[in-house]
Amino acid sequence: MNPFNIRFKHKWRYITLTILPVDEHCFDVIYFGGILGVLCKKRKKYNAVDLDKITDRDLPFYSAKYKKDAERLNLKLTDKLVAKIGFEIENVLNPVGHDDLNH
Repeated sequence: MNPFNIRFKHKWRYITLTILPVDEHCFDVIYFGGILGVLCKKRKKYNAVDLDKITDRDLPFYSAKYKKDAERLNLKLTDKLVAKIGFEIENVLNPVGHDDLNH
């Protein structure tokens, strides 16, 4: 599976995240060149993996310690954000077609 981007509104503005599939159930979530977290789907729900359990990645971890500016938000992977990201991942992997809307 190839990497893809998702874009959605978070708080007061839109953010774009890059999603790097690790396998068919787990995804690295990338923000400004760093790993914000890893989400794994289990029983139709996405959960964040503890960062100390993540190994063998080529990218650094994202730091929320950056000064907030016009481009970057200080994101933290909360349950609410995990749910939003999981929803957007599902929209990419399983897009709803026009025929699906009529049934």
